[in-house]
Amino acid sequence: QFLQKRVVVKNRENRLVNLRDMPKKPKTVYALFREDIKEEVPSGKGEGKGMNFVKNKFSEIDADAKLKYKQKEAELREQYDEEMKSYKEGETWKEFTKTSGKIKREMLTEAMKVMTLKFLNDAPKEPPKTAFAIFVGEKRQAVGEEGAPKKKSRQAAKDEVAEYKAEWAKLDKETQNVYDEKRKEKTKQWEAEVKTYMELPKWKEYMEEAKTLKVPVRSLLHRKKK
Repeated sequence: QFLQKRVVVKNRENRLVNLRDMPKKPKTVYALFREDIKEEVPSGKGEGKGMNFVKNKFSEIDADAKLKYKQKEAELREQYDEEMKSYKEGETWKEFTKTSGKIKREMLTEAMKVMTLKFLNDAPKEPPKTAFAIFVGEKRQAVGEEGAPKKKSRQAAKDEVAEYKAEWAKLDKETQNVYDEKRKEKTKQWEAEVKTYMELPKWKEYMEEAKTLKVPVRSLLHRKKK
């Protein structure tokens, strides 16, 4: 995934730039022991060499020796926690978190755009939400504006809507209800088409990719029933 790789690169750059001076995590009991005996460790791999030698040696130390390492680990952990507390109050940490948030937002925005183009452009188009919108659609179709209306100036569009509202207001309740029934029928048909669409392999692939990219799944059936 191109987007995922880009985020990995940007996050790595962010860490390199802003976390260079971040306190190092304290060593564990095992790491402290390994450091103490590093001069004794035979080079190479296999039985009695390298990490196998360290592992065997560590298993042989008594409880008192382990306790000393645990105490040392606790001291280092306490020191590390104090250093991190101070570090997170500094400007470099603030810049790191700010940049991390920006990277996440950019990735989310780009991912949503890409996934919409890849998976959702073929989804059934949502019908008008109101009876008035159905009325306007039919009026426009009657004057030859099928599909999306032609681009108008803001004032012309405003005047057109005002004209349609005035016509709508003159309709009796029964006629307005006819348009509302049309709205309900279109909505019912759209919901059935969406449910069919969501059974397709393409939708399942969309769900998997959204999970991988950690982006919210767009709800196609989000409307409240009227």
